[in-house]
Amino acid sequence: MADNPALFPVTCDGFLDKKVRLSQPQRGYRVAIDPVFLAASLPLKAHQSILDCGCGVGAISCFLLSREPSLKVTGIDKNKALLDLAVANHAHNGFEASFLPIDADLSTLHLGETFDHVVSNPPFYPHAVCKKSPTPLRTEAHIQTVSLGRWLSQMMVHLKPKGRLSVILPPERLGEFFHWVEERKGHEAGLGDVRIFPLWPTPQTPAKRLILWGYKGTKGPLQMLPGLPLHEVGKAYTPSAEAVLRGASLASVTESGVESMG
Repeated sequence: MADNPALFPVTCDGFLDKKVRLSQPQRGYRVAIDPVFLAASLPLKAHQSILDCGCGVGAISCFLLSREPSLKVTGIDKNKALLDLAVANHAHNGFEASFLPIDADLSTLHLGETFDHVVSNPPFYPHAVCKKSPTPLRTEAHIQTVSLGRWLSQMMVHLKPKGRLSVILPPERLGEFFHWVEERKGHEAGLGDVRIFPLWPTPQTPAKRLILWGYKGTKGPLQMLPGLPLHEVGKAYTPSAEAVLRGASLASVTESGVESMG
């Protein structure tokens, strides 16, 4: 894959009711609703620090900064072409002073600082179950090169005590996620107060994505939250999903409210 984004075609697309515009590759991985809903799940406070692991073109951090411009966001990605687009996207949306890009591989990264939130929409398909795409950017975005457990462990390295780790995964990876949680149980770098927030395609269909979060070094119990149906039976977005896609936080549109989302 070429390192220069000028060498592959890009499109500029609007998100959050066109409050955020993102340049992204025309082919390969395209920003969809996963990063929108993951970003919407974070309870934000002024001047918090965020680490976006595998930031790609900077979608999650742009969505977060659109809600709270005082945040300081660090985005890491090993693909310099995508990272260059992330820098351009933050500048285009007026967030350049709030975004620090780092060209690095998460599995070997040592920053020497910790963050209030560490967030990721990680590559979550193992090589054995995912057909390689003819588009390298799509393959890189979807197929993991390290285990999910190692990815999560590296995220935890950069998290403050009682800081929040947040990811989005398909349900078939839930067992591996909880195996990793159990291995660290009782450890000061373990993950507690874990929440599962399903995204249901419709009220009648199984969830295809789970937003998962927890807090470093805490010991509270697991909670399964009601989640959110994305579509009505007729395939239109539900009012709550539509509100999130226009920039609302999940806490503001769910019955679970701010307390459970936190």
